[in-house]
Amino acid sequence: MAQRLSEALQQKRYDELRITAAPRFLGLLRKSLSAQVAATVTDEQSKDLIHESNRDITTRMFSRPGV
Repeated sequence: MAQRLSEALQQKRYDELRITAAPRFLGLLRKSLSAQVAATVTDEQSKDLIHESNRDITTRMFSRPGV
């Protein structure tokens, strides 16, 4: 996953990254991210969302507080 994120960044496929992952995986992912990719992380949530719908995940990740 870290390698794919690094490749996508080099291809300019994103300039900001929000990560949500199960706690254990998030810890492993953090350790594996390159410094360049880590610098693009603007939000992260340590949560297993496997049972949530795409709509709920989108709302969780992209809703603005107070809106």
